[in-house]
Amino acid sequence: MPLLEIRYDWVPVKDIVVPEDRYWSRMDPEDYESLREAVKRLGEDFSRLNPVKVATSRADGRPMLIDGANRLKAFKELGLERIFSIIAVYGSPEEAGEEARWGSVSENWIRAQRDSAQLIRLIRRWTEGDGEGPGGRGNLPAHKLH
Repeated sequence: MPLLEIRYDWVPVKDIVVPEDRYWSRMDPEDYESLREAVKRLGEDFSRLNPVKVATSRADGRPMLIDGANRLKAFKELGLERIFSIIAVYGSPEEAGEEARWGSVSENWIRAQRDSAQLIRLIRRWTEGDGEGPGGRGNLPAHKLH
């Protein structure tokens, strides 16, 4: 099932699930500290200018992080309760989970925050490893490999 809807809304920071097997960007510690200071200065309004992206499903409503791990980390560290988000709504939790994993790859790759070795490890794990690829469905769908 394709993307059903895109919404923009506040999401409780504590509710956002960060998939363990997502692609992580490597932010320089000095850059992270600058980001954290900006969040500290602007508070929750920082995310109105720079929202995180989450995927969810109509079935369970659980927000899973696509993009914005460093922003989310800063919000948590500073004790902020909500973060403005772009919410991609899918029909099933499996579809939302797949988008959360692959979205993290595409967002970071576009910004040239690339770690080829990490990407190769994730693809191997998703396709060969424990047989539990994105969404627990085993191998990656063929359309993601082309």
